Amino acid sequence: MVRGAFRHLEHDHSFELASDGVTRMVDVVRFAAPFGPVGWLAERLVIGPHLRRFIQERGLTLKAMA
Repeated sequence: MVRGAFRHLEHDHSFELASDGVTRMVDVVRFAAPFGPVGWLAERLVIGPHLRRFIQERGLTLKAMA
């Protein structure tokens, strides 16, 4: 991320072939909020859970489309 609300944001996704022959998409999100201790608290209580749900719903939508 070059600009935006986060101090740091990286999102990687990769595709892996599982042992049962199914392709699995794996998302890894790394982020940090600004504003020191207040940002750290927001990461744990609000931002992290929101991003987790968002990525899960996005994955389910992509799966349904595929």
